[in-house]
Amino acid sequence: MSPETKVNQLLETLRQSVAEDTAAIRRVRRLQPVGGLSDKVYPPTYSDGPYAEEERVVDGRIMKTVLLDSVQSQANRLELGLLRAYRDGSAKFPLLTVDFNSAADPAVREIGEITALETPHRIADAIIRDSEWNG
Repeated sequence: MSPETKVNQLLETLRQSVAEDTAAIRRVRRLQPVGGLSDKVYPPTYSDGPYAEEERVVDGRIMKTVLLDSVQSQANRLELGLLRAYRDGSAKFPLLTVDFNSAADPAVREIGEITALETPHRIADAIIRDSEWNG
């Protein structure tokens, strides 16, 4: 089967899935470092220094693993894609925005607008929490 045929079959499966009531799609893929199997991988570190470790069951055995990408990190990247879609009009949804364009301080005006998809702590961020409606 050609790669093009495989892609077309996958696209058709996805079309059928979203036309019905599919809630999730799962893809399992074995990855390797860009430099090849002998290359090093550097997991992200956190404020107190250690790697994010998790236990997983692999072939019936509990194994200690190191997290290379988190749900939060993936969500942050997806949010930027959502913001692009919102701004170009291809996606419509409620979005909190704080507008600094009319601030008295020129340095604050430079911020422009910032949305709940961009603030460091999202909807709970002080930029949004401490803002005023129409004022």
